[in-house]
Amino acid sequence: LGRTVATFGSLENYLVKGIYVFLVMEKSDKKVNNSKDLQVFNDWYKERNRVLLKDMTCSLSALVKKYANLASCNSLINKDDVTKELLDRLDKIVKYRNLLCHAAWGLPNKEGKSLAIYVNNDEEKSYLETPIDTEFLQQTQKHTAELICLVMCIITKLDPEGRSLPAMESEREG
Repeated sequence: LGRTVATFGSLENYLVKGIYVFLVMEKSDKKVNNSKDLQVFNDWYKERNRVLLKDMTCSLSALVKKYANLASCNSLINKDDVTKELLDRLDKIVKYRNLLCHAAWGLPNKEGKSLAIYVNNDEEKSYLETPIDTEFLQQTQKHTAELICLVMCIITKLDPEGRSLPAMESEREG
């Protein structure tokens, strides 16, 4: 369970990077012709970095919505099946993430399966009809890792040189 939950954290991290790249690449496509344009861009860039920190605290659901909105409106990427597939799969994975991360778990049965009980924001009790086992968790982790790869693929298509990715503190020092 812990590894599956950690994989969701990695997905959130790459969605934040993807959102950042969408916004920076769209803005950096504009020409800077004079010092006023440069100042406007620098001010925007500082604000973008401030918003990046705020995005890092968003829920997976909010990140998926923001990413989907930017992906569907972005003129820099083709609206191919990979992007549509990714957005559809991201919507579905949010439900599993919330259930797995916030559920109350019963004792495992003889087969090692446990029923997850989860109360969502609408205060409705929801749970999977089928008890969950390690195979289900491993499949969910694999599926989430595939989504991370798709997000990374789109980031790479937008910015193959990685120029617009935010530099993390540890990357600056090394």
